[in-house]
Amino acid sequence: MAKVIARAYITITNVNDGDKGDSGDTALTLVITPNTFVFQTNESGEIENLGQNTGKVRMYVGKVEVQPDSVEAKPYNCYARIAGISTLVFDGISPNQWSGKVEITAKYKGNTRTATVDFVVSAQKWNEAKILSIDKEMVGLKAAQTTINGRTQAIEQRVGRIETRADSIELEVKKQVFGGANLLKGASLRQLGLLLLQREQYVKIVNYPSVAHLEHPYISISRHGATQNEWNGAKFPVIKAIGGKTYTLSMYTRIYGSDQPYIEVKRSRSKDMSAPKNSYPDIPSTYGVWKQYTYTFELEDGYNYLQIFIGCVRNGEAYLSEIQLEEGSKATMWKDPDIVESMEAAGIYLNGNDMSINARSKHFNFIDQQGNVVASVDDTGAINGLKFKTRDLGAGYIDLTGSLMSVFGTVAKNIEFGIDDKGRAILKFYDNAGNNTLNLSPDGLKAESISVASFTALGVCYIGGFQVIDYPAEHSIFNPYFVNTTPSGTSVFLYTGAKIQGKFIADGGWSQSQVETNDGRYFQSNKAEWSNFAVNGVYAARLPQVILQEPGNIRPDGGTTSLPKMWQIITIYVFRNGKISSFQLRREITL
Repeated sequence: MAKVIARAYITITNVNDGDKGDSGDTALTLVITPNTFVFQTNESGEIENLGQNTGKVRMYVGKVEVQPDSVEAKPYNCYARIAGISTLVFDGISPNQWSGKVEITAKYKGNTRTATVDFVVSAQKWNEAKILSIDKEMVGLKAAQTTINGRTQAIEQRVGRIETRADSIELEVKKQVFGGANLLKGASLRQLGLLLLQREQYVKIVNYPSVAHLEHPYISISRHGATQNEWNGAKFPVIKAIGGKTYTLSMYTRIYGSDQPYIEVKRSRSKDMSAPKNSYPDIPSTYGVWKQYTYTFELEDGYNYLQIFIGCVRNGEAYLSEIQLEEGSKATMWKDPDIVESMEAAGIYLNGNDMSINARSKHFNFIDQQGNVVASVDDTGAINGLKFKTRDLGAGYIDLTGSLMSVFGTVAKNIEFGIDDKGRAILKFYDNAGNNTLNLSPDGLKAESISVASFTALGVCYIGGFQVIDYPAEHSIFNPYFVNTTPSGTSVFLYTGAKIQGKFIADGGWSQSQVETNDGRYFQSNKAEWSNFAVNGVYAARLPQVILQEPGNIRPDGGTTSLPKMWQIITIYVFRNGKISSFQLRREITL
């Protein structure tokens, strides 16, 4: 049994806006790419490529891409969302659904634009008819149809091949027809030199919000008082089609009065449209309201070129919007057929994986979200801009703003070079804390106020914990320090942080904030590193004791009133988290 995977293709709808008669340079446009979403199924009916289908949401002001303020997605028959601000993601398809859409609404500076993305699920179907025969006489066909995963498709089918075997008949589904791309070049109604307006005094392209249908531009044909036929209207470019296929022309019309516009559908075997076959359907009046009009026709075999003209024979007033020609028998949502032409008109050319931009003088600008020109290309090919910034690859980056270039390291700005606000050439160096350390200017080389970090040693002898503070001077724990020689001990170190212009700077393994905290504290070693801890506890000064003596007092008769005395004095240091305080212990001896 032959297995056939059916395919179908769809495109998206783009919404354009612009002032009357504008070239499109200020139009706000919402575009979602790619313009085709087809989800394939395997033999079990499971969708295999769902996660690979994502759309890119872009907004343009004229020809310049801008970032929308917000983007929302409203899915139909599926589960879809906006990731970040610019990616359309399909999370799943609703059960028993074969097609659907996602309405995407984007806002930019108070303006709202909406675009619709259609999708289709390509199911696999097999049709089998078994021959029941008695003595080689066909008595009937038993038809069986298998639908994968319960999905059914309301699509047009044409049988392309029937194979008869001894025990069965196999039918291959050769063609499925969906509404697809808009084939009618010029139907965007932008000024791209594609659309020919016959008698422009009566035929114009306008976009009055109070009249337009869904904010789309429209063709206005308005002629009254003509006494003979004039055939005012719009002629679209010749397009290439495929003979033997069905095509549908659709549009929204707003027609006043009883005068009916008409359509000329011209078919030809050659591009010069010689020896054409024509048909002339009328467009019925809508009496002043917008209504959709469709015209479906078969293109004869051998006729591969089409040209569409829409106009009024003599008098009439008609507005025509969202004009679309597509393959198939069903009109779908309008799509912009002139994306490529619009890009090329702007000087942008795409060819496979290559892209080139023709930067024409005074026409190639980079514009920010506020509409300001931040960079442009002049007639000499020079790029002019207010601000340029290189990409940070991990080792820093360079920022060029106005007349100053700043070099940023991995931590902070370290160099500034250029012309200052006084018009002088300067070169400035900064530390990682942002302090200006060295300047080179027309006034010469100048080093800013700098103080160097230092560790100052203090000799001490460790005694014990803070409980020692309450011991009397006569306690034996102090005996090793009430001596006339220098007792053995060690050193602790007073740290003084470095400053530039009165601000602390980082030092070694200590950050700027750590230096500021550690300044004026005693540490166990003389290195600015994380393993160097502040001193805590009670210490004696590593110095010999100080001795003071007082002689006794003798009365005139030779007797004594007091005996001579001696005092032994030592200094005690108390360190609390590196901060020092001190007091003295004194022992009194009567001689």
